[in-house]
Amino acid sequence: MGQDEIVTQYVEKGQAAFADARYSEAAAELQSAYDLSQTVAINHLLVRALVADQQFKMAQGIAFEAATSYYDDKNDAELYLMILIKNQQFLKAYEFIYALPQTMQAKMLAEVATNEQLFAQNQATTLKTIARQFYHLSDVSPYEQQERLQMANQLPLTEYLKGAKFLLVDPFLSVIGRVTIIDQLRRLHIQETVAMNWFDETLSITPSKLLPLEDMAIYQHIQTQLNQLEQSIGPDLISVMSEQNHLMLMMAYPNLTTIITDEEAWVTGMVAEVLGEEQSSEPLTQRNWRAKLTHEMMLFLQ
Repeated sequence: MGQDEIVTQYVEKGQAAFADARYSEAAAELQSAYDLSQTVAINHLLVRALVADQQFKMAQGIAFEAATSYYDDKNDAELYLMILIKNQQFLKAYEFIYALPQTMQAKMLAEVATNEQLFAQNQATTLKTIARQFYHLSDVSPYEQQERLQMANQLPLTEYLKGAKFLLVDPFLSVIGRVTIIDQLRRLHIQETVAMNWFDETLSITPSKLLPLEDMAIYQHIQTQLNQLEQSIGPDLISVMSEQNHLMLMMAYPNLTTIITDEEAWVTGMVAEVLGEEQSSEPLTQRNWRAKLTHEMMLFLQ
């Protein structure tokens, strides 16, 4: 029996169990099918079985693997939103909604707001703990900050925004912490202008007007130039340099134009540093910025 036939058998058994309201058995059969064939169709069947069996955390993890496929159909979108709400992932719920057509947004936004209020009323102690840990983000290491930022997805939007405004100007918060927060506000379509400490400056930023790092022209041009060097330098080294460049530019976000004034020299400078060669054509200010970003990157990776 071929793999396709085995997958079909698992799916048929899963669907039969689901029809009989044997949801745990249905989820097990469909999980076996999904282990062999990670198609969108099986993903959706498995997620529905997990939801019916009230395995909401597992359902969210599986659905996330094919997240964009839940944008295409109203019922699928409502299912995905319900999973996020069940897991108190309110900020992720807002992000998901803003990726949907505007005609679907109003009702869903109201649904999230209602569930935020219920969470605040029924789990006040949990909410207070998460909020306190979020507000005191700079008390822990950059690695632990990322864990707390994940937990902050459970905060109601107004509570998150209040803490975010404070943290963006906290002089003790890591660079990566501030960038993670401003990018989160971008994904949440925050139209209010906020202040953000950016190295030795304070920027006034409207998050909804920002582009994702990956969509910024400077980032794309540098990545393209690095990719063009793959044949001469080797794919492994280019892969490492691309990851390093991504992390450094993420720390420079959103003010990349202040740091990079000569994209080609930035790439040749990176290559020279990695290969241990002399590189004198890059503007000194730009080279100093890369040294500063490298230092911040090493602090984060410790």
